[in-house]
Amino acid sequence: MLEKGITSIHDATGYGLRNLHALQYASQNGIIKQRVYAMIGALNGAEDIVTHMVNAGIYTGLGDDQFKIGPVKLFLDGSSSGPTIWTREPYRNDPNNFGVRYFDQEEVENLLIPAHKKGWQITVHAQGDAAIDMILTCIEKANHLYPRKDSRHRIEHCGIATPDLIQRMKK
Repeated sequence: MLEKGITSIHDATGYGLRNLHALQYASQNGIIKQRVYAMIGALNGAEDIVTHMVNAGIYTGLGDDQFKIGPVKLFLDGSSSGPTIWTREPYRNDPNNFGVRYFDQEEVENLLIPAHKKGWQITVHAQGDAAIDMILTCIEKANHLYPRKDSRHRIEHCGIATPDLIQRMKK
């Protein structure tokens, strides 16, 4: 990658402390040549990882020029290839299928609002409009309760971003 000019990577696989330590070691010992910005989360068991890291007293941005802690991450829904994205309206081929939802609103807020309060950047995998709506509601509440300048929360993929959701994102 370095030969092609890629000097920084945003790693989405920093799941669990063992993997995070291995990634940090490889980065700081020159095995990985690029700067690394490591997400904290997991597809399975993210609640425990996010809670542990938020309560550990660290937060987004800690590290050095070579390796930095990035955002806490949750997966809110599935994938478009599944198809398992979580939607407001049912799938056209199955009127009982709205996709996969991994958390409810209260669970998302209980995990991510304390993270926001303690200085973490938040990112979520959200493809469907229902999942996007859920994280926007959480971010709006976090920003209202604990205003921060430039929190830079993110939505990964944002596949079905309807006009009403785009307007909320702009705000």
